[in-house]
Amino acid sequence: MVGPVQGRDSLRPKLIGWRVWSLAIAAMFVGTACGGGTSPGGSQKVAIPDKNASGTLQIWGFGDDNVTAKSRLDAFKTAYPSVKIELTPGSLDPQKFLSAVAAGAPPDLVNLNRAKLSTYANRNALTPLDDYFSAAKLDTNQFRSAAMKPLQVNGKTYGVPEFNNVIVAYVNNKALKDAGAQLSDVDFSNWQKLSDLNRKLSKMGPDGKPQRVGVDPKLPEFTPLWVYGNNGRIISDDGKKAMLDSKQTVDAVSYAAGLRDAYGGQQAYDGYSQSWDIFGKANPLAADQLGVTLFEQWWLATIGKVSPDADFSIVPFKGRNGKELTYADGNSWAVPRGSKNAGLATAFMKFMTDPDTWVLAAKANVAGLKGGVFTGIYTANTKADKRIFAEVYKASGKASFDDAVKVFQRIQDEAVTLPPSAAGNEVVQDYTDAVRNVLLKRQPADAAMRSGNQKIQAALTNPG
Repeated sequence: MVGPVQGRDSLRPKLIGWRVWSLAIAAMFVGTACGGGTSPGGSQKVAIPDKNASGTLQIWGFGDDNVTAKSRLDAFKTAYPSVKIELTPGSLDPQKFLSAVAAGAPPDLVNLNRAKLSTYANRNALTPLDDYFSAAKLDTNQFRSAAMKPLQVNGKTYGVPEFNNVIVAYVNNKALKDAGAQLSDVDFSNWQKLSDLNRKLSKMGPDGKPQRVGVDPKLPEFTPLWVYGNNGRIISDDGKKAMLDSKQTVDAVSYAAGLRDAYGGQQAYDGYSQSWDIFGKANPLAADQLGVTLFEQWWLATIGKVSPDADFSIVPFKGRNGKELTYADGNSWAVPRGSKNAGLATAFMKFMTDPDTWVLAAKANVAGLKGGVFTGIYTANTKADKRIFAEVYKASGKASFDDAVKVFQRIQDEAVTLPPSAAGNEVVQDYTDAVRNVLLKRQPADAAMRSGNQKIQAALTNPG
C-alpha cells in the first residue's frame, strides 16, 4: 500500500451501540470534566524530553506497513535510540479507546481521523496540547488551516495533522473518447451537463448489470463536498446547529444520488464495485470499469506505482458557482487524557511531521518505486510540501501524472472541511445513514435529510 493511505481512519464510524455505549462511558468522565488530562486547562510548565530520552511509547491507530510510515518511524528510532515504540495498527476503536481512558490506562498517543477528534475532545478524552507545543517550539502556523480547524475545540488545540487528503475527479480518457465526449464535459458546476455525460459513459450488459459506471459521485463518503458545492452545510460553522435539512443540502444529495440510476441504482453499483481492484494493475480506471469518479489524491500515488502507463486526466470538482472546490480530510496525532508520556509523545508528533522527516519519507518512496511514477506526498505541512516538490519530485514526462500533480498542488488550499463539534462521530454516522437511505430508495431526499437532521441536532444538543 502506498504511503498516504496509511493510518487513514475511515470517516464512517463503528455503528453498533455507539450512542448508548458512549453515553454510559461519558458518565465516567464527569468527575474530571474540567481537568484536561495531563495538561490542565490553565497554562503550566511541561517538559519535552531531548533525544537522550528513554521509555516506551504506546501508539494506537498507526502501523508501519508502508514506506512513508516506516521510513519516518525508523528515523525517529535512530534519533531517539532509547525509546521503544509499541504500535497497535488499524483504525482507532472508539469503544476500546474511551474505555482505556476511563480506566486510567490509555495509550500514550493515538492516530485518528480529524473529523472525529472533536468528539473525543468534548468527552474530555484528549489532552489540550497548546502548552506542549509552546514547550516543544512546535509552530502550528506551518500546517494548513483546513487541517488545523477540526483540531481546535473550544479555544484549545488537541492534535497535530499528518496528511492532507483532497478530492478531485479522475477521468478515464478512453471512456471519454469512446463516448465522443470532451474533458470540458466533466463539469460538476453544470448538473445537466454532468447528467448527460453520465448517461453517455455508463454501460449496461445484456444481463442488466453495469459494465461501466459513468460518473461515480462517491456517496455517501463524499457527501460534504456535494453539499458545500451547492452552498449548503451539514452543520453550522460553529458546530452547534444541524443543517442537513436545508434546501441546498437536500438538492445536492438528491442530484448526486440520482447519478447512480444511469447504471442500475445503488444495489447494482454495490455489487459491481465490490469486484474492483482499487490497488492493483487492473484498477477500475485501467480496466475501463469507471468513466469518471471522485477520489482522494492518494489514489494517484497508487496508480503511479501499479499503472504508470494509465491514460487518465484529473479534473477539479467545481461548485455550482463555477469555482474550484475540494474537501480535505486526513488523520492527526492526539494525546489521550492520562497519557504517562505526553512530553515524549509531543516530541514524536513534532518529529513525524517535521519537514526534514517528510522529505526523508519522499526520498524513500522514490527509492522504492521500481519503475513507477512518483507523484509527491501531500502533507498538512506547507513547508514540507514546498520542499518535497522542490527537492524530491521530478516531472515524469507522462502527461496524465504531471498534469495531475499540478492540479493537486493548486487546490490544496481551496479545501473545506466539517467544523469541529461536540458530536463529530454522530454527525458523520447520521449523514451517512441518511444518504444511504436515499441511495437505496428507502426515503426521498427531503424526508431522509429531515430525519437525519433531527438525529444530528439531538447529538449536538446532548452529546453525552
